[in-house]
Amino acid sequence: MPQVTLNVELRDKTGHRTGRFLRRNGRVPGVFYAHGEDAVTISMDTIELNRILNTEVNIIDVTFPGNSIKKSVLKEVQVDPVTEEPVHVDIMGINIKEKIRLKIPVLLKGTPTGVKDQGGILVHPIREVEIEGLPLELPEHITVEISELAIGDSVTIGHLESGKFVFVDDEHEVVANVVHPRVVEAEEEAEEELLEGEEAGEEAEEQSEESNE
Repeated sequence: MPQVTLNVELRDKTGHRTGRFLRRNGRVPGVFYAHGEDAVTISMDTIELNRILNTEVNIIDVTFPGNSIKKSVLKEVQVDPVTEEPVHVDIMGINIKEKIRLKIPVLLKGTPTGVKDQGGILVHPIREVEIEGLPLELPEHITVEISELAIGDSVTIGHLESGKFVFVDDEHEVVANVVHPRVVEAEEEAEEELLEGEEAGEEAEEQSEESNE
């Protein structure tokens, strides 16, 4: 597993104004916490953080002022919905001898025969799974071979190989499946009807409020 370092600085000020100031100056606010320790507010360089986010590394060495280094994981990263830039990060310190829970990406490998030869559509409803195990035994991602999937076939979490870790999510949850185009069309039509119904309900409610004024 490659060693990745993230340098952080401690910060005393918190709040939206401080967060905006940090982001304007190329830094991302965050919080660091670990079992048995008080949480501390921190900040980190945006470019350095993005470099880590663009890898699949699970465990990082967080370096504090004074060269204090703590094994950690990025527990939660909040991003701006427009720019997709990180705006806040929760970092959790870990003990490599204690089990942790972590979400990792699910990567699909191959082109299903149901898509290539039968005209089906690949559906990938789950793009990450939660696993539990010792930090150094957790994979960076899960690769799922889907070449043999025909129309109607699916891969669930229960089909995935776990190794030295276990899956936390329900084993019946579908990771990938191949469906007939008519199924997708029917689902899209149902969603459109639902949205139309919600919009009609909102219009009726607005009209009712106006008539009561």
